Parts: sequence; C-alpha cells; structure tokens
Amino acid sequence: MLSLIALQASVQVYDVWSFMTDILDRPEEYGFLNNRCIGEGCVWWDGYHPRSAFHQLLAADIQTYISEYFWL
Repeated sequence: MLSLIALQASVQVYDVWSFMTDILDRPEEYGFLNNRCIGEGCVWWDGYHPRSAFHQLLAADIQTYISEYFWL
C-alpha cells in the first residue's frame, strides 16, 4: 500500500533564499522601509526573525509557485 502512495507523491523545491535576498535587495518595492530597521514597516521583527508581512509575501509567492504544478 505504501508503495502505491509513494508512486503518486510529488516533490517540488522552492528557493526561499532567492526570494529573501530579493526582498532584502529591494525592500521598498515590497512595501518595507528598508532592509536594516526593526519594527513596524520593516522587514525584521528582531535581529533574526522577519515580520509577519514578510511571511505573508512568502506564502503568496509559494502559492504562486505551487499553482504551477497543482490545480488550487
């Protein structure tokens, strides 16, 4: 049974690094103030973690990527 399920599986690789660096290179085009500030309107929530606005953009980009392979 497991082998039948595996035959129907599909794996896609999403390049989150390129998406993140694009935002960091051109933050204003994505609605952020700049790529260094922390807080409201910025990419960063703290010194390490992006804000939820980044995650929303990421989710939308992943959905676009996935829709090329699956019918959503």
